[in-house]
Amino acid sequence: MLRRAVRRGFTPDYVLVDTWFCNVKLLKTVLSLKRKNKIHLLAMAKMGNTKYTLLYNNKKYNALELLTKNERGASVSRKHKAKYFKVKAKWEGIRVNLFFVKFGNYGKWRLLITSDLSLCFTKLIEIYQIRWTIEIFFREMKQYFNLIRKPENTNKLKKFIEKYTEKTRT
Repeated sequence: MLRRAVRRGFTPDYVLVDTWFCNVKLLKTVLSLKRKNKIHLLAMAKMGNTKYTLLYNNKKYNALELLTKNERGASVSRKHKAKYFKVKAKWEGIRVNLFFVKFGNYGKWRLLITSDLSLCFTKLIEIYQIRWTIEIFFREMKQYFNLIRKPENTNKLKKFIEKYTEKTRT
């Protein structure tokens, strides 16, 4: 689907995905897409057993091991009310940055992976928040247009989106 979209002229800067879709195969696919500017992956990842190779010592660690090693050195972002730290690593030979993030004092640590090595934490969060906005949009469209129960309402949704996009362009 990504390749087809790029071939047809859709040129994103980032592919944003949640933990459900985050995998090496997707990362390789995104990085293989040909266009003027590189397309990057920005994904929430599971804090599971996936091994990442640290650049500075070439040893492999899973997300929980990396969290334990680096949690004390976390920086604070007042703007986002979060603690975070960045780890430079390779994921199956592909250079990535891992951002461990904890929102609020009682939140869980989360892992964001990006292939864009120039991203700072603030920009990373701003870009990833777009994915959540899209999720909310689709949930509301399903709810208000009864897309699950009445597939014929899809035409109503298409007309609504066309009107909305016309308004935002002018």
